[in-house]
Amino acid sequence: MFHYKAEILDELQRYGITPAESTDPQEVRDALNDLYLRDIRALKERLLEREFPQTEYADRVRELRKNYFLLSIPIGFWTT
Repeated sequence: MFHYKAEILDELQRYGITPAESTDPQEVRDALNDLYLRDIRALKERLLEREFPQTEYADRVRELRKNYFLLSIPIGFWTT
């Protein structure tokens, strides 16, 4: 059994992820990472479609990474 910290569960809810106590944190992190990869690929596609200039790309990537800050927290800190 895993007891996720409330602030971690709150952040995961933003992405529609609600792990059960039996869900391994690595599986949850992998699901969150999959969402991040989807979003970064979509951003790249928008760049290639010239929706915005190349000069804005790095800033947009940084903004996207801020939205997925949980990925920078080791999963050992996700549970009590």
